[in-house]
Amino acid sequence: MDVHASEKEQVEALRKWWKENGSSVVTGVLLGLSVLLGSKAWQSYQERQTLGASNLYAQMLAYAGEQGGDVQQAEQVRTLANQLITDHSGSVYASLAALMLARQAVEQGELPAAQAQLQWALDHADTAEIRHTARTRLIRLLIDQAMYDA
Repeated sequence: MDVHASEKEQVEALRKWWKENGSSVVTGVLLGLSVLLGSKAWQSYQERQTLGASNLYAQMLAYAGEQGGDVQQAEQVRTLANQLITDHSGSVYASLAALMLARQAVEQGELPAAQAQLQWALDHADTAEIRHTARTRLIRLLIDQAMYDA
């Protein structure tokens, strides 16, 4: 048996319920939509950041891989690597850029700079492979400098 016998009573009950609960329903819907849109915006932002870091890294590798290795190309590699480290320090590309800077520093005989870059890569690397590579290169560098205690 229906509690509300007539259609008019049902409409009146619905209005009463909406008056009591309408603001909660609207708030819930708006909150849900804002969480959904916020998460989509955050994912989009992270995707753009990753894409930007990837593009910088690809440019850096292109300059590093060019034959001839003149001073201007080395400076461009250094600039792009420093930009990666500064702007995208949380990405894997920043650690790889630090390894590239360390390689350049060793080639130029700037061993303390290479040591600093390798230590940075070791401290900030996200993957075990990059940490292992940075640690191995740092150990080789310290051995070359006869810094056995370090």
